[in-house]
Amino acid sequence: MADTVTKKYVYPPNWDGNPSESQYQGWKRVVFRCTNYSDGTGEDGVTKLDISELRTSTGKVPTRTVVEWIRYQLQGMGVRIEWDRAPRSMIALLAAGSDGGDHGYLDFRKHGGLVDDGEAGDRTGDILFTTLEAASLDSYDITMSVRLKEK
Repeated sequence: MADTVTKKYVYPPNWDGNPSESQYQGWKRVVFRCTNYSDGTGEDGVTKLDISELRTSTGKVPTRTVVEWIRYQLQGMGVRIEWDRAPRSMIALLAAGSDGGDHGYLDFRKHGGLVDDGEAGDRTGDILFTTLEAASLDSYDITMSVRLKEK
């Protein structure tokens, strides 16, 4: 068996996550929503945002991202969110409360966002999720806003 996971782009609207060859113009940011309904298997370093699939507003592939905000709902499990760097670089550690659930909103915009400090060529810079202590029937629902950077 395996966890049941989904990913959907909220912005740009109706985008399927695949860049078009004819699409020379991209976006300043993307907003994506990920869910997981666990059978107890969990996830370990699963790519949720592959930045090589994205294009900045000038049409270039981004080399880094800036996390603007994270909205989350957890039931049972925790989630570690990281940039794929060597070593991995922590974005957030979300943990379920003592009652087994938690929800919240992390807003990094006040200080310009949470900037990926990695360098181009230092692994991918993709955003990875790892579930913590996942058990059968645990779940998460996480939505993130990420700004794209070329340098």
